[in-house]
Amino acid sequence: MNKINRFSSALIALGVTLGSGAAWANPEAGGDYAQSTTSIGIPSSSSATPTILRSVTVVCPVAGFLLAQADAQFGMQMSGGAWAEGTLGYGISRNTAFDFNHYHYIEGASGDGFQYNPGSIQRFDTCTAGQSITYRFVAYLLSGLSTSTYAWQPKLSVIQLRDRY
Repeated sequence: MNKINRFSSALIALGVTLGSGAAWANPEAGGDYAQSTTSIGIPSSSSATPTILRSVTVVCPVAGFLLAQADAQFGMQMSGGAWAEGTLGYGISRNTAFDFNHYHYIEGASGDGFQYNPGSIQRFDTCTAGQSITYRFVAYLLSGLSTSTYAWQPKLSVIQLRDRY
């Protein structure tokens, strides 16, 4: 097959694919992200007012569902020093309080009183066309941790998808 025929065949295949709607069956319809390249201190010990590590607001252009993903490297400073234990709560919330339906805990102990732990969480929600939703990546100190505890490079991303199969 010569170059012109191959090029024509490729154009026809592209046209058929796009014209059939197969290429647009489930496109990302929107989304946003927030990330930091530094550390964010976690001074809060309250689930009612946790530390907000990152925040993202999305407006759904069409009805569909949302996928929120957050992660960070947590540096946990034990308030009791060497061999002490500490617990940190983190999650994704749609308001400023901690959402106990979308959270994880990290508990640790360390010989030198400091420990690094990766943390990651996902959340799924539905949305309607034009709906504005704010997600917050939040954390708070539960027990045994000093206010020197931090999240290193926290990230929060939200993707809105039009269809759900």
